[in-house]
Amino acid sequence: YQRRVRGVLIMKRQNKSTSVQVPSRTCHVQILGTETGDTTPTFLLFFDQQRYLFNCGEGTQRLATEKKVRIARCSQIFFTRLSWENVGGLPGTMLTLVDTGISEISLYGPKNLSHFIESTRYFIDRSHLKINIREICQNSSNNLIYDGILKTTGIVVSLDQFTIYSDDPPTQNQSPELKVGSHVEYRSDHEITMTLSTRPPSSNNPPRKRKLPDTPKDPNPETENYHKSSRSQPLKKVLPPSRKDRSVVCYACQAPDVPGKFDAAKARQLGLKPGPQYGALSAGKSVLNPEGIQVKPEDVIAPSVPGPIVLFVHCPSLEFSRPLFSHPAFEAYYADSSKRNNLRILCVYHVTPMEVLIQPAYGVWASQFDSDVQHIVINQHLCNQNIAFASYAKNYYKLNYINPYVFPSMYRRSSFSELPVTFAKKLVVGDSMMKFVLGPVGKIGLDLEQVEPELVLEDIIKNLSQDAELFKIISEAREKSMEFYQNNKRDPDSEVECTFFGTGAAIPSKYRNVSCVFLKFLDRGIFLDCGEGTFGQFFRKFGDESLNILSRVGLVFISHMHADHHLGLIRLLTKRKQISAASPTVPPLKVIGPTSLSFWLDEYSTFCEDLDYQFYDANQFLDPHNNPLTKYFLDEFKSRVSVVYVPHCTDSYGFILDHLTWGKLTYSGDCRPSHSLIKAGVDSKLVIHEATFEDDLQSEAIAKNHSTTSEAISSAKSMNAEFLMMFHFSQRYPKIPMFDSSLSKAGIAFDMMTITDLDFIILPSILPVLRSLFKEEEEDPEVEVDDLYLSGSKKNAKKVKFSVPR
Repeated sequence: YQRRVRGVLIMKRQNKSTSVQVPSRTCHVQILGTETGDTTPTFLLFFDQQRYLFNCGEGTQRLATEKKVRIARCSQIFFTRLSWENVGGLPGTMLTLVDTGISEISLYGPKNLSHFIESTRYFIDRSHLKINIREICQNSSNNLIYDGILKTTGIVVSLDQFTIYSDDPPTQNQSPELKVGSHVEYRSDHEITMTLSTRPPSSNNPPRKRKLPDTPKDPNPETENYHKSSRSQPLKKVLPPSRKDRSVVCYACQAPDVPGKFDAAKARQLGLKPGPQYGALSAGKSVLNPEGIQVKPEDVIAPSVPGPIVLFVHCPSLEFSRPLFSHPAFEAYYADSSKRNNLRILCVYHVTPMEVLIQPAYGVWASQFDSDVQHIVINQHLCNQNIAFASYAKNYYKLNYINPYVFPSMYRRSSFSELPVTFAKKLVVGDSMMKFVLGPVGKIGLDLEQVEPELVLEDIIKNLSQDAELFKIISEAREKSMEFYQNNKRDPDSEVECTFFGTGAAIPSKYRNVSCVFLKFLDRGIFLDCGEGTFGQFFRKFGDESLNILSRVGLVFISHMHADHHLGLIRLLTKRKQISAASPTVPPLKVIGPTSLSFWLDEYSTFCEDLDYQFYDANQFLDPHNNPLTKYFLDEFKSRVSVVYVPHCTDSYGFILDHLTWGKLTYSGDCRPSHSLIKAGVDSKLVIHEATFEDDLQSEAIAKNHSTTSEAISSAKSMNAEFLMMFHFSQRYPKIPMFDSSLSKAGIAFDMMTITDLDFIILPSILPVLRSLFKEEEEDPEVEVDDLYLSGSKKNAKKVKFSVPR
């Protein structure tokens, strides 16, 4: 009896002091985005208990929505490089995560990651989100990250590996310190915890819920007075000095060990019976047999098998090859290495451009892994260039069938290029939604079940024709369109061509990207706003000519600092930098926008990537006859350009372009109906006006400083406009908002829609057809919408459900 009691006490002490993590049974890596124009390499590492995201480029949110992947469960995100291609989707994703209930996220990546996060304080106001940042640096003694499930080792591949720096002070931001918009709770050498707010720390109190008025009264403020009274100094501070990082981080991720097999025969020999005691042993706890003898788990369970490992290798250019090939950390994973220690490498992902991949030395290096390791390559030359957002593409090609002039075909390259290398017997090109299963053991290997087949346009039309009545309406509209353009030739060299790259509000959705309008003047171009994913849409419009056309873009105008209007700008600037590096005669891209935009761009360029641009404060363009670029616009665009204040958030502007021969174009940005905009836009040939809400939501439109469809129409009528295009629709209207289909001088904008003044004649006749088309579409009866950014302060966003109008 005493021996039994003593055994119980020993067993309790041991079980209390040992916490055993139950291994995950299901584990896989899934490719979300590959290297196409509209997506960047992004990976989801899935466990039953946790999800991990590796890189988060532009379009990640939209792609996750399209593929029904719940990134809201990803509270840990890893980055291989501090470049916009890898982090461009993070600001928008952070806003989405916190507004779906997540209060804390952890970010891991190269040096200066914390500087990047702090720089977003100019437009991210989420003081309740705790952001834990760990910078993985070359000189760190321990780059192992373990959360009880995944063991991740960061391998820093640095161009400074062969460079010795003196102790000269690194680059620092010389801007004067004003208010502080990020609150750092904890900072050590490479670990930082912070929150972000567009307010100083003293005011970081939980925001009060906004109550919409029962009987709304629109104050309709005079625009200039509204802005003069609400203008505030943007938040600015001196960030800690730091040199630009010249490294990438590769990751070795090890899943939990695979438990050894339970030996039931041996357990019976030790006097144990099936039931709770078997369960306790399997959970890592000791038990007592009938004789009071302690039985430990290792007495009846075979040793665990080391968890499988997946490697994420990022080698962005030839100059990284040498430090990659010689890095000692990879020796632990080579087949014949003495440092192997029974590690099981199952898969290696190579995010590697073709110029690196075809080097013989790269093949020699990659062949050092076990011969049965699966290698998956991702780069823009090899990956499928099919349209990533299939739901949107199917929708768009129905519109293309109705009017191929207004809805021209998008660029795509459906087939894979042939692999030019054979450094491994198991080598494939990655594709979106491709899985590599790491466990359970019986399912290890590639899984292509969720990879979508190539989009076949003929099938879309065939499915459409199954509804005879609807197809008759659509076919008649197509015939009228073709007849119209046969009798009225559409001039390919029209002086002004307008393409809508984003027509939705707040967040990217399956069917609408966020705000961007592109104006093409023969061989010149202007962007009006530049939401996340703009370059992807630009690429789908112009294909292989994208960079050539981008080199001739003269201006980007940003109407205000809400994230859905400018998060695509940096990718455009990095692409333009790429162009100017190859062609030094290409001038910097001109950017007009709010004052705080210049602070954001300056900090990003200082600590992350060099950007090549010339910034002009929008306040300098209130006078069309006397501004810093008056001569430039007359010479390059035969136009005069000006801005007006509009009632939305602080520093919000409308844009007016008066072409000397074509006429006047007025762009509202986001706003309530504006007297100043109407006055400046009188006799416009084209008005592009936001119409965020349907008329029955006027209370919300007033509270959030947006316009309804009727208010947009009324504003255009007050301007005596020749034609109105409405855009910036709330994402609660997945495909099309409610509108008066009898309108004769107005149109509804869709993503990738391209119009000239000739199309003003035929667009109204298409409206009833669109209503019929989308009325017949099958939709979920309710659509969840993250109503982000729509509030001027962005503090009151929440998860809501709206009925979809049919």
